[in-house]
Amino acid sequence: MFLVLAASGQAATFRVLHEFGGVAGDGFYPHGSLIAIGSTLYGMTSAGGPDASSSFIGSGTIFQIGTDGSNYSILHAFGTNHDGIDPEGSLVASGSTLYGTTLNDVFAIGTDGTGFNVLHTFAGGSSDGQSALYSTPTLSGSTLYGVTSLGGTSNQGTLFQIGTDGTGFSLLHSFNATTDGENPIGAPLLSGSVLYGMTQSGSGSTTGAGTIYQIGVDGTNFTDLHNFGHTPNEPGHPYGSLIQNGSALFGMDPGINQFGNNSLFTVNTNGTGFTLLHTYTSFGGGAGSFLLSGTTLYGMSGNAVFEMNLDGSGYTTLHTFTGADGAGPADALIMVGNTLYGMTTTGGNDGGTIFSITVPEPSSLLLGTLGTLALAGYALRKKRAANRLRP
Repeated sequence: MFLVLAASGQAATFRVLHEFGGVAGDGFYPHGSLIAIGSTLYGMTSAGGPDASSSFIGSGTIFQIGTDGSNYSILHAFGTNHDGIDPEGSLVASGSTLYGTTLNDVFAIGTDGTGFNVLHTFAGGSSDGQSALYSTPTLSGSTLYGVTSLGGTSNQGTLFQIGTDGTGFSLLHSFNATTDGENPIGAPLLSGSVLYGMTQSGSGSTTGAGTIYQIGVDGTNFTDLHNFGHTPNEPGHPYGSLIQNGSALFGMDPGINQFGNNSLFTVNTNGTGFTLLHTYTSFGGGAGSFLLSGTTLYGMSGNAVFEMNLDGSGYTTLHTFTGADGAGPADALIMVGNTLYGMTTTGGNDGGTIFSITVPEPSSLLLGTLGTLALAGYALRKKRAANRLRP
């Protein structure tokens, strides 16, 4: 019992792993999320790089860093040889290859920084997308799915697919603000043969506050699951990506509306049961996307890292940023073991930070382990006693 109480009383341990701008030619202003391959983290910054004429401009970078904060290095600097600018999404990985988007391109690069290749350059117009600024590709086998905030038949955004070798580019859907949403963002959530996602604005209703949609991976059966209400009791203009747990989707709204309310929400995959899990009374709500670990949701708000249960109960702040250790959290957290990793867009050296938060093991897990050990010990003692009584 002493071990259980000690474990449950432990606090989360916060650590800054890197302050952007702390080395010559460093990147600035990270966006999106980190990804982990073994003990190495990969991510992108939207500005800076060795080719920048000053710390706060430049076309952005791809970087790597050890999970312990060691071996930070820039793998690629954007802005040369027409290779894209301003990446503000996240990377995805397949084997030793990373994939991502910049403002106008889809690209691939080796995890060692070699083999950078532009897979597609967006041209806009009715048959192509334009501006993948806040897009993160979703990888399924040898196919990447992603969104652009502009382009398509109404110039209000697209959902596209492309092979990892750059072949087979096609539009699965062109968005129209008056019927199905406008300016899609984030990473499409793939569940079986269905993609789920959100638009920041537009809808079939009169609010124009954004939508949650679903569509088949072949581009058929597009459905608006929910139109955001843009009222004091419901958020508007969502941001980030959805995550799924069973038949429930979870997402965030940063509170970009005249009511100042911002929220964390859930909705069923059939569009029913929209529920606010947690509502903030001022700006500082969800910064991007949830991370689900077991039955706990982790996320970042305007100035903090938090955790809560799937039903919205147990909301707890794990860390509040001071500016010196970061400010303006970027998108979503990732977890390796019992350690959370994330980034802030500013703070530190004013160019953002990479941080880790080690959370204590859940006391219920420890209790379960101790209970199993106790039962095993009891069974062993009972067996030994029985053996001593045998003739």
